[in-house]
Amino acid sequence: MIDKVARSLRKRTGRLLGAPVRPEELLRRKTIAGAYLRGQGIEIGALHNPLKVPILYLAIPDKRYTFDRDRPVTPIEHLMRDYQEGPAWSRRQHFEEWTRLVNKVQDEKRVAREADDLMAKRAPIHFHVWTQAELLELIAALRRMWPFDIELMFKRDNEVIFVLRKPAETRGRDLAEA
Repeated sequence: MIDKVARSLRKRTGRLLGAPVRPEELLRRKTIAGAYLRGQGIEIGALHNPLKVPILYLAIPDKRYTFDRDRPVTPIEHLMRDYQEGPAWSRRQHFEEWTRLVNKVQDEKRVAREADDLMAKRAPIHFHVWTQAELLELIAALRRMWPFDIELMFKRDNEVIFVLRKPAETRGRDLAEA
C-alpha cells in the first residue's frame, strides 16, 4: 500500500523519489508539490509558501541511517532564525560541520579549506538533519503556526515521508493570511 502511494505521488509530481527540489520550484506547482528536501531547502518558508497548493509531499532523510549520523539534530530555533533572517548566517557553520563530522576532517586549517571549497562549489550537502522523532516535533510546531492537515506520515528505508494537505478554506491564500 505504501509503495503504491509513493509511486502515485511520484507519477503525479513528475519526479523520482530522491530528486532535489528547491522551494521556489514548489511554488510553481498547481495541485501537488513533491519534494525530497535534503536540507538545503528545509526552511520554514519551504512549508509556508508551497502550501498554496493543496498537497505537499515531503521525503526527508533520517540522519540515523545516512552519512549524517554523527551530526547534531537541527533545533527548531535554528530554522526559526533562518526563516526570520535568511540562511546566510549559518551557511559556513554547516559546511564546517559537514567537513568535520561527515568527511571526518580534524585539522582546523583543512576544515577551513574544505569548507571554502564546498561553499565555492555550492555543494548540495544536507544543511539540516533530523531523526524521525524530531521531524514529528518540527511538523507539529509548524502546524501550530499555519493550518494544514497531516494526511500521511510513514518511515520508509532511510527517510520519513509526510503528505500534508492545506485545509479547503485556506486554499489559494498564503498561509500567513490564513
